[in-house]
Amino acid sequence: MTKPINITGDATGGQLDARTLTTAILFDAYAGYQLVDSNNPYRLRFSIPVGNIDIIRRVRLSFSMLPAVFVAQAGTIAAGNTGAGTNHNHSENYNSSAASANHNHDWAVTQGGDVGIGTTGKQINDGGGGGVGILPAAPAGTFITNQNGAAHVHAVTGTSSGEASHTHSIAGGAITLSPATALGNTGQATGAHIYLAGPGVTPPGPEVFPRAGQTPPPYAGTDIDDLDFTHYFPKGGVYEFQISSTAIGGIIAQVQVLGTLTAA
Repeated sequence: MTKPINITGDATGGQLDARTLTTAILFDAYAGYQLVDSNNPYRLRFSIPVGNIDIIRRVRLSFSMLPAVFVAQAGTIAAGNTGAGTNHNHSENYNSSAASANHNHDWAVTQGGDVGIGTTGKQINDGGGGGVGILPAAPAGTFITNQNGAAHVHAVTGTSSGEASHTHSIAGGAITLSPATALGNTGQATGAHIYLAGPGVTPPGPEVFPRAGQTPPPYAGTDIDDLDFTHYFPKGGVYEFQISSTAIGGIIAQVQVLGTLTAA
């Protein structure tokens, strides 16, 4: 927005001399609220008319560091499959199928206890002293069960080898969003530094500092007012301020340029 501020001039015989007629012009440039983080700075681009402003008298930047605003929106996830992503293993715990033929099992036994070598010789006790099987001649060792049927199974545990081509079934897949219900906010912009690109300079440009006596960066808090950068503006053209932040948040900024127009 451009505002005429004042008109002054010399009077000769009650008339203004057009050669000394000057007008102070105030430019206000805004870029509105923008979300920022460590990779995405605030950008305020503006133009000072070349050839119209004789002298740039003042350039001041003010900005506010605010929380990041987001839309609160619920959603549901439909059933589907995920990609595995990287090689990984699975624990396996299952039973074998029924044996294909009758087979025996070795039992290792020692003397004593409810089941062990009988005191009367080569026998196995049932806990009550009755012999129920024939043992080897030694008082401890291994004996073989009688042949069994093939209908029983064996518990098997282990770990599969790693591979990534398979998928996993999950409770949801496609996301369906409900209408927005509210706005929320999180974090706050902070740790701000300021960069300036002028005519012929690709943004973001070098870091810039306000005039001597003003607080230097980094900036924290909420409102940073009237930082004077006039010494970086020798002429008109297209300029861009960038304001960085070390955290997610929002920034709103304004630049004010005061210049003098001189009539030809």
